[in-house]
Amino acid sequence: MKIRFRTYEVVFVSLLATASIIKFLWIRQSLTDEMKQWHALQYQGHNIAGFSYNHNILFPQIAQIVFVYLAYLAISGVMVYTAQYAARFKRNALRIIPIVLLLLAGIGFMLARGIDYLTWVAHPHVFNYGGAGFDVLAWFGYNDRPMTYIWTGFDRALTWVGMLAALLAVREGVIHYLERESPGKETRMILANQIASIISVYLCLLPLIILLPSTPGKHALMFMALSFIPSALLMTVFNLYYVFPRLSLKSGWWILAVLLTASLVTPAPFFIVFGNRGNIIHIHSAMVLINLFVISPISWLLFQQRKDKLLAIVKVGQALTKSREELNSLRYQINPHFLFNSLNTLYGNALMEKATTTASGIQQLGDMMRFMLHQNQLDFIPLKSELGYMRNFIALQNLRTHLLQNVDVQIDIHDDACDGDIPPMILIPFVENAFKHGISNVGKSWVAVTVRCERNHVYLNVRNSVHPDNIVREKSGVGIPNVVERLTLMFGDKFQLEYGIRGNEYVVSLTLPLTAA
Repeated sequence: MKIRFRTYEVVFVSLLATASIIKFLWIRQSLTDEMKQWHALQYQGHNIAGFSYNHNILFPQIAQIVFVYLAYLAISGVMVYTAQYAARFKRNALRIIPIVLLLLAGIGFMLARGIDYLTWVAHPHVFNYGGAGFDVLAWFGYNDRPMTYIWTGFDRALTWVGMLAALLAVREGVIHYLERESPGKETRMILANQIASIISVYLCLLPLIILLPSTPGKHALMFMALSFIPSALLMTVFNLYYVFPRLSLKSGWWILAVLLTASLVTPAPFFIVFGNRGNIIHIHSAMVLINLFVISPISWLLFQQRKDKLLAIVKVGQALTKSREELNSLRYQINPHFLFNSLNTLYGNALMEKATTTASGIQQLGDMMRFMLHQNQLDFIPLKSELGYMRNFIALQNLRTHLLQNVDVQIDIHDDACDGDIPPMILIPFVENAFKHGISNVGKSWVAVTVRCERNHVYLNVRNSVHPDNIVREKSGVGIPNVVERLTLMFGDKFQLEYGIRGNEYVVSLTLPLTAA
């Protein structure tokens, strides 16, 4: 599970940008001939010839939104990368600061040049900044001589970039704090995502209301969106995640006192937005009563629904645990020791019947099974254990091939200096493939395996004969590609592997570093 703040933020900003563009397109579609003529006269009055609404007004309106949106995405990407780099390389985190500052300065410069170009196209001073929807251009200051100086608006763009980068850095800090490894991490992240989703729904609806064309009902919608709705949301979140979870721990008087206090405080957004205006006492009183007698009961019902769902999830988890225990008990009935005891019985019978070759094969198979059961589950095992498994595997293969006159098997394993550890089953697939694809009942066949250790490295060389029906094994087999992927994940570029057909044989050459035992 991860904190989804970034996703919610991108959705909100993208919706805000899209709503702004739709608004400008709607205004363009709703223009009357008189309004078009009025716009043209404004430009002609300032000696600006060749006026086109699409070119001089609509294009800058849309482009300013796109430029700022792209700048936001670029800054967010830089801050996310910085946070991830700092989390991975804490000791070298300061090294990335010059690069980050350079990238932010580059984003600010490109944004300033884009705004300057749009100012040159739009001539926004004709409309006294903002009158034609050039609000973004107004952020970067009045400029009646665009495209005259390369650094025009860079200081304002850099200030905007810096402020946004600081806010995004705070966001990354909060995410890092919430995702830290500590008791209650999962619960903390779930609560953070739930609260963020509630706030995000409100923020995504807010720009749609703000950017609506002026209508008789827009004022009432704005009033609701900026006062009653945020107050109700604050009250709901406070009740769901603070008050009601403490019902079993606190007295009833404490709960009532907290609910009353919250009902009085949560209308604060109304005062912040509308200030001291007429009928404010009556409106505040109405909001308090709504929070106390409408929002609180509704949030109580929501809390009960969440509680019931959590209890259902707990019961499902308990049922799964019980089923898992029953399954394990069935598995334990087929105990691996039963198989080992059976092999020991067969081994003893083979010795009594003087079938020494069969007895030896049974013993080697038992050793291989113990290896697969106990050591194959580890991340690293002693190299000598891997080589012991390899010897047993080759011995079992010799039982199959020793009667064939056309098969030559040469084994040269020196494990005197092999004192390190390696991942389990990292060498065996190459030997398995050699016996699988290099032995033929018809043509001359051979398998040669060489293992040696020097300078904390193990060297494996496997050669086997090539037969026409097995030439496509590199395309059809999955053993070697899987091993290559494991080697890459575990050793990066610290290993060397070469494999392929050379003449009339298939050759594998592998060099691996040994981990200290």
